Amino acid sequence: MKIRLMFKIFLLLIAISILSGCATNQSFIMPNKDFKQYKAAYVEIISPDQFNLGPAIIYELSDMGLQVINKPAPSSPLLTDMKVKYSYTQAWDLSPYLYSFQIVFADAQTDAVVANIVYRLSGQWVRSNARITDAFNEFREKLGLPESKRNK
Repeated sequence: MKIRLMFKIFLLLIAISILSGCATNQSFIMPNKDFKQYKAAYVEIISPDQFNLGPAIIYELSDMGLQVINKPAPSSPLLTDMKVKYSYTQAWDLSPYLYSFQIVFADAQTDAVVANIVYRLSGQWVRSNARITDAFNEFREKLGLPESKRNK
């Protein structure tokens, strides 16, 4: 009887570990850069953007108080302008899902990296919105900003 109970607990622990998603969120702000000095973000939407990562980035940056422009930076950017570029990798498990993404924030005048966000999924996948929001919430925490208002 005790062996059966232990076996059931063992199976339950295996099921929990399989069903729980593991992810790696990393955000980095360059030591000598002040992210809050930037007022405008030029986001270059990639095509195709199957997971609507571009619009999610635009939402998050707008929610952080930045003026977001959906086009490349002008040839003569201001000191308060930044470029935002992103990339993603998809995986497939009966349907495509967002496996990882990287967002790079660069000074529009010098192209020097100001900050970046990297997200990698390992384990069971979750909705794309939750991953993007989680990654930005970690970034916001480092900047001393409140969490995203976006629904997970």
